[in-house]
Amino acid sequence: MPLLNWLIYFPVEWLCSFMTDTLITINQEDYAFAQKKMKNHFNITNAVINGEEQPTVNARELWAALGVGRDFSNWIKDRLMDFEEGSDYLFAKIG
Repeated sequence: MPLLNWLIYFPVEWLCSFMTDTLITINQEDYAFAQKKMKNHFNITNAVINGEEQPTVNARELWAALGVGRDFSNWIKDRLMDFEEGSDYLFAKIG
């Protein structure tokens, strides 16, 4: 099945990559490929939160990778407006 999945999805992903200026990946293999081929790339990683593995993203790094023309604080407030902290997203200090 992995070969079949690759044969189906890779050509579509490859064609779509010409229509975007930033590529967001979810695994190390795709991220390594993106580093070689794309100027802007961003990886979603997994972290253990409350004993459960969750996909995570550093919002400030995502904002930078997307090249948003607005300041970060206003951009993130607008993105999170319709979500509930604690169930839809968490804030974590890094460093």
